Amino acid sequence: MPDDSTRTDTRLTPSSFVIPKVRILQEGHEKDRAAARSVLAQLRRASAGDPGTAWEISEYLLPEREYFDSAMRPGSPRSESADYLETAIHVAMTTYAQLQQGKDSGMHVKDRTLGEAARMLAAHRDEPMDRGKVWERLAKLAQSQTMSSLRWQLRGFVGLLHRRSIGLDIGRLADDVFYWQFPASRPNVQRSWSRQFFHNPRPEADATATDSTT
Repeated sequence: MPDDSTRTDTRLTPSSFVIPKVRILQEGHEKDRAAARSVLAQLRRASAGDPGTAWEISEYLLPEREYFDSAMRPGSPRSESADYLETAIHVAMTTYAQLQQGKDSGMHVKDRTLGEAARMLAAHRDEPMDRGKVWERLAKLAQSQTMSSLRWQLRGFVGLLHRRSIGLDIGRLADDVFYWQFPASRPNVQRSWSRQFFHNPRPEADATATDSTT
């Protein structure tokens, strides 16, 4: 996403696809349904793989063609936007599966961004890393030079969140990862994570931000 203050785009976003899928899986997990457990296990196995290659769970990772038509970013090549969309969805869904493993409560937490989750991690009484170290980990993630590096850094960071049972808004994460991939909007995503960590939102954010779950 460009930043916290400009989430007024009417096009479909990665979160539009991700949130309904996560809700289905989270409800299934909480009700101990075998189908949900199976999908979550397959998503975890797909976490290090390439987007679009986990055919057996493609309904949770690959939008229909009409979705791509609505989600394309103006001014970007169609193939680039489509690849970025698939990647963002893949990263978000596999992150959710990683977070949910072994947890009774739902780890998709509405409106909790990556930066806010990092702030909670730094403040956790049982976390051995101090605030500065947590910030260094978040900054290293945000400043990754490649998508493969971001994914690797994110998996490690999510492992820290999982250890402390700190969930995320998976839709917000999907949108962030999508916009992070575009050089023009990457700095805005990085600034957004920084503001969230230091709890320094832009003054107009509350009035203009829209909910990723709607």
